[in-house]
Amino acid sequence: MCFPLGAVPKSADPGAFRPISDHARTGFNDASNDEHLKHSLRSASEIARYLKDSYYMAVHDVDAAFPLLPLSPILWPYFLFVWSPLPEDDAGGENEGGGGEWIHWHVCGDFGAKGLPGTFKIFFSDVVIGMARSEGALTLPTVIHVDDVALIGASQAQVDAESASLASFLALLGILVKGAKHRGAARLQFVLGFWWDSVARTRALDELKVLEYGAMLVSLASRRSLSLRELQQAAGRMQRAILTLPPGASCLLANVFTLMRGLLRPSARRRLSRACAGDFTLLAALLRLNQGLGYYSYDGFREAAPIATDASKSARYVGGGYFSGCGRYSWWRYGSSAARKPIDVLEGDTVVKAASELGHLWRKCRVPFLIDNQAFQRSAVKGWSRADRLSSLIRQLFFVSVHCGCCLLYTSDAADDSLRV
Repeated sequence: MCFPLGAVPKSADPGAFRPISDHARTGFNDASNDEHLKHSLRSASEIARYLKDSYYMAVHDVDAAFPLLPLSPILWPYFLFVWSPLPEDDAGGENEGGGGEWIHWHVCGDFGAKGLPGTFKIFFSDVVIGMARSEGALTLPTVIHVDDVALIGASQAQVDAESASLASFLALLGILVKGAKHRGAARLQFVLGFWWDSVARTRALDELKVLEYGAMLVSLASRRSLSLRELQQAAGRMQRAILTLPPGASCLLANVFTLMRGLLRPSARRRLSRACAGDFTLLAALLRLNQGLGYYSYDGFREAAPIATDASKSARYVGGGYFSGCGRYSWWRYGSSAARKPIDVLEGDTVVKAASELGHLWRKCRVPFLIDNQAFQRSAVKGWSRADRLSSLIRQLFFVSVHCGCCLLYTSDAADDSLRV
């Protein structure tokens, strides 16, 4: 069975196209098991960790990444496709005029086959980069996002030297980097679709992307239903836009993930919920406000006094309260309606009340919250929860952080003794 072959334009290279193989249509992807190849992409958080104040970053782009991986001959029958050659492709003159169709097959990896991202990660990140380190060709912290390689260091000369050393080492193995896309060491660098500024500690979307994402979100919010492909594209762009917002903005992804649940085919559709449409509209408005510019590190913010929160639920008493290291505190008793809610909701509500009452004191501050309930604390760290009752509270905390211009940090009070007496 032949798979459909298409192409999409490369955003960073006008006029160039990337071939896309649709192995979902033939059932190959559904029949493949890649559980052992799944991995998390933490590139943005790793760059944020390594790119310290006034550090430099250089970027390489591996040329033809997936085709570096040869396919086993037993897979060749599943990688057949039909191609109509153009006149300039007919060197032998057997197909004059470019007519007719020919069957071809891929003998190396392509874009669209399930499992290839995980295979390339093992091949390149784990093996090849490990070899480069063992041979001394690479010593600096390195962040790899599929085929993008970012080297980070305090010295511009060292970063450029190791960047050249790594390129030479890869060439010995037959792995080439794109010279036209190489970017030398700089404090303002473009990678992963963001401009990273190690002096201002910010990351910013390209100006055209801000306009494109905003227009897409506004358009989707007016639709009655969306396909899985549209939801996936929206979720991907929302995740990137959210990286320019304060921690907790991931709460805006909960509804779009809920809509995608259970859909298998790209063409499968689902009615757009009012909550999800509201998230699209809100994120578009936030992008207009911040123009796609946000902090990747808050180490330039002052640290506010830590706040401990707690709630109690028993047959005789249901209440909550908080205490700040600056001396401010409050406590209250819940009414009969609130008393019937789960304890994790009450614990989260105390955090919301504390943030709402003290937020005006936290402009340009990092605010540690010591939360007694781990269910709510872990959800707050992620920025979203599968439970709607917690997602609502997390959204309120995010709005407080945006309104007050602060960064809320959530820890379990069992891991911090700073307020214990």
